[in-house]
Formats: sequence, C-alpha cells, structure tokens
Amino acid sequence: MNLKRFFHLLVWILLALPVCAADFTVPRLSPLPIKVEKQKVPLAGYWQFNPSPEKEFWKKGSVSDWKNIEVPGEWVMQGFEVEKGKAAGYFRTFTIPSAWSGQQIKLRCNGIYSDSRIYINGKEAGSHLGGFTAFELDVTDLVQVGKENRIAVSVISESLADSTSSASQYAVHPLGGITRDLYLFALSEVNLSMFHASTSFDTSYVDAVLKTNIEITNESSAVKSGLSLHFTLKDANGKEIQLKGNTLPVQNMAMGATEKVEISFDIAKPEKWDSEHPYLYTLTCQLKEGKRCCMKRYAG
Repeated sequence: MNLKRFFHLLVWILLALPVCAADFTVPRLSPLPIKVEKQKVPLAGYWQFNPSPEKEFWKKGSVSDWKNIEVPGEWVMQGFEVEKGKAAGYFRTFTIPSAWSGQQIKLRCNGIYSDSRIYINGKEAGSHLGGFTAFELDVTDLVQVGKENRIAVSVISESLADSTSSASQYAVHPLGGITRDLYLFALSEVNLSMFHASTSFDTSYVDAVLKTNIEITNESSAVKSGLSLHFTLKDANGKEIQLKGNTLPVQNMAMGATEKVEISFDIAKPEKWDSEHPYLYTLTCQLKEGKRCCMKRYAG
C-alpha cells in the first residue's frame, strides 16, 4: 500500500469513529444496594467441566463423566487442555430463593476468558466477547424460583479478544476459563440501573460540588408513578449534613423505560482526603414508590 492510499484510509477511519461512538450503548452493570450484596446466590465453587463437550450439551438435564473444576480459575492450571478454537463446557445447578419471586433476577459475570455463551435451563441467556470485562444478563424469564435450575457455559479461550489483547501470549499459556467471580442477585422491578457520584472543588479548593448521575429503569409490565429519589449525606462520624433539594420527584415511567437523572449539591468546606488523613463521607440514595422504598444505594 503506497503512502497516499494509506493516508486516505486513515482519514476515512478517523471520520467514521464519531459515528461508531454515537451508536455505542454502554452495557448495564447494576449498582448493588447493601441489602442485595448480602443476598446474592454465589456460583463460585466446583462445576462439572469437559474440554470437548458434546454438541448442545446445555440442553441436557445432567451431565455424566465430566470432571470437577474449581471456579473461578483457569482450566490449564487445573490440568485441562482445550483444543485451540474449540469450546469447553461448564455445567452446574443452583437454586433461586422463593423470596425472589416477582423481582428482576440478574446474572453478573466478572470475567470469563474470553468468548462465552451462557445457557439457563437449556436456553441461551446471552453471550460476551472479552476476557477482562464484567457483564450482566437478565435471566428473570429463564429461571424457576424456589426450584433447582441448570446453568451451562460454553467458553472459547483463544478468540478474537485473546488475539487483540495478546494476553495468552504474554502469559505463555492459554488463559481459558471462568476466571473471576459470578453470582445471581435480585432487584425490584423499578430499580437503579446506573449510579455514579463525583466531586469537584472550586478554584480555591475550599467548597465543593457533589454531583450524581443516575439511571432509573422500569422493568415491570405497567406504568409506574409516584417515584422519587431521596439523598442523605453523612460525615465520618455519622452526622447528617443538610442537602438543599435532597428529594427529587421522577415523572411517570412507561413499561421498559429508562430515566436519566443528574443532580448536584453544594457542599461547604468539606474535609479532604489524603493518605495520611483519610476521611470518608457516606452518600445514600433511596428510590421510593410512594412511601415504599424500592432500592437503597450507598456510595463512600
């Protein structure tokens, strides 16, 4: 390729980048309230594993002659070898608490290396390409509450994601496997699908602005009204700091709708944090439907 053609190609790529970015949707990773953190169904531990499983193994009610493998972990570190470009199989069962009935049930996978497909009770829940990034799937319609369920995972190690990251090359062995934690959790039908807090100081570094960016999602089958957000800020000693306009009503939300909210609070002379003098404030955000709390989220 001559220099002129290379230059034209480079210009075309640069012009196309903004279009691609505009069409990109950030995958959802739900912020977990403290109560939900304590009620997760963990999926770490021993799974059944086959480096060369039969076709559509995820449709089987059970597997036989498979070996135990510890999750999270790499398969090569546990004595398994998977043919390059082929998919290995994981299989196990789990039970959803009866108390989760009527809630939205999510599966969080914090890392599967590197091209994976997830199946719940014989049906595909979703797929993900990328060995070092977390992803989340809604499995509400696939699981049976209060009963035993099956989860199967098909994993290809040496995929496009592996080639672009050169991670297996760097490690000098294939990095295949469910390499990070995964678990199930439940959220109310109307929930916070994104929660982010940030702080900026004035030019004199005395007063600050506490800014929150929030997304609320209605995953129910009806229009929701009477929603509101409530914020509380406490200092390191647990003393509440008054926030002006700490309650924000949310307009009626249609079924399946997501509402983006941004709200800021002026904080006079907050304590600063440094390595010798750490100081932690606690911001609490509550999503309420009428007087009932749907969701409570904390940020340090």
